[in-house]
Amino acid sequence: MKIKVRKTAWFTATGLCLVMVGFFIAVGCCKPPPPPQPYTPKKYVIGNHYNVNGVQGIVYKLNEGDTSGMIVSLDEGYCQWADSLNANFETNTRDGQDGTKNMEKIKELDIDNYPAFKWCDEKNSGSINGWYLPALHELDEIRKIANHLNDTLMTIKEGVVFKLTYHWSSTGADIFPECTEAWIIVFLSKDIDMGPTSLQMPKTGRYFVRAVRSF
Repeated sequence: MKIKVRKTAWFTATGLCLVMVGFFIAVGCCKPPPPPQPYTPKKYVIGNHYNVNGVQGIVYKLNEGDTSGMIVSLDEGYCQWADSLNANFETNTRDGQDGTKNMEKIKELDIDNYPAFKWCDEKNSGSINGWYLPALHELDEIRKIANHLNDTLMTIKEGVVFKLTYHWSSTGADIFPECTEAWIIVFLSKDIDMGPTSLQMPKTGRYFVRAVRSF
């Protein structure tokens, strides 16, 4: 009889413990999850390698807050502004500040006849979009810090440094009736400060090309 009482007491104590453990587990499971941490956008500095969701470039301009701005492509092309045989030279691409407006004008024509624009537009594929040929002022902003950007480009496998020569902008000279010239920016070494930094050149000439986009 004593053995039976002891067993009953033992089972009762064990059951009570199990109930208490289950209670604390249940209470623990019902606790609300901790609040999510606020998202903090990444800050950048000029010259950073931008690499997000398949988009790569070098940061050359920042907006207020340093979390957004403009990037320039890692590589560069070498081509005509306009095809000498097929292009309509009267493109009305006169915007010197915003290359997206000039790109829209070219797309209204036939971008296949404008190799510099097409080279930039070919970077827009799948979910990636927004690449365009920079306007004269945008390209000049890049020229002023090209040597700093080259320091980063030299550290990236896919990076190609800026050639110290002529680069096409998307801004056409468009002086009627000929409209045969567009603006280029002359990229020079930081040790050279001579001559004009922008010139009008025949659209059929072959010069270097970089694409830009916002991020």
